[in-house]
Amino acid sequence: MKSIWRIHTTASTAEDIQRLQTQVRRLAVDYNEVVETDRIQSIRKRWRLFAEPIAQQVLANEAEST
Repeated sequence: MKSIWRIHTTASTAEDIQRLQTQVRRLAVDYNEVVETDRIQSIRKRWRLFAEPIAQQVLANEAEST
């Protein structure tokens, strides 16, 4: 909360406000990249835990039937 107050008190000119908006946009982009990376890692983990063993079993069954 203190940092928000500091932003309001230090953003006195249009240039300051524009600079702060740019910083907020950069933070949003960084946050979205982190979230997307976490999402991808979660999908990979679920694949390794659940789908990969099933896929290996299907391939093994196909190899046996030929």
